[in-house]
Amino acid sequence: GNVVASSRHDRVGFWSADARGAYLPGRGADIHHPSLTRVAMDGAAATVLTGARNGEVRLWRTGKPEPRTLLPASPDGKAAAAVIALVVSADGRLAAASAGSELVVWRLEADGDVRLVAREDLGTRRVRALAFDGGNARLAAGSSDGVVQVWRTLPDGLQPESVTRSAVPSEINVIAFTPDGTHLATGAEDSTIVYWKLPLLEPVREYTEH
Repeated sequence: GNVVASSRHDRVGFWSADARGAYLPGRGADIHHPSLTRVAMDGAAATVLTGARNGEVRLWRTGKPEPRTLLPASPDGKAAAAVIALVVSADGRLAAASAGSELVVWRLEADGDVRLVAREDLGTRRVRALAFDGGNARLAAGSSDGVVQVWRTLPDGLQPESVTRSAVPSEINVIAFTPDGTHLATGAEDSTIVYWKLPLLEPVREYTEH
């Protein structure tokens, strides 16, 4: 897409992704989420997902003044339920969130309906980064313990595709598929970047900043 989003003081702002990096006033003026921790959007910036420290996830759509709550706030408001990863597919048809020990995936229908696809309890694992491939066929996750996992996104759930492998001891903060969906890249807290071959998550290249 040609727009990037950022958050400040619990509000979302949009910026042009060209060389000028100009602020786009009005695009995110109505997106306000108390205790905001994460924001994600589709390629057209028409579908935006926001997550909060209390575990609440809201869906915002162009032309809809009010958001839809996809995950309610934790009843006790504990920080353990904080949303730490969000992703919306490029076409705006799928969304996923990691809040506390849960990984949740939704299908966003063209008519505005939202359908729950999967809700997984990952136990002690905390997902820090999420990505869909270009065809919405896979979901990848990078965790705080350096583990990478890939699932097939089915109409009614997630199917593990790859054996979970430990990439590096450091937590993974960034994850992305290549455009052709044949490889996956991860970036870790210790500045290590690993390039993986799919579907078996074979590490084929590693870069480390010294």
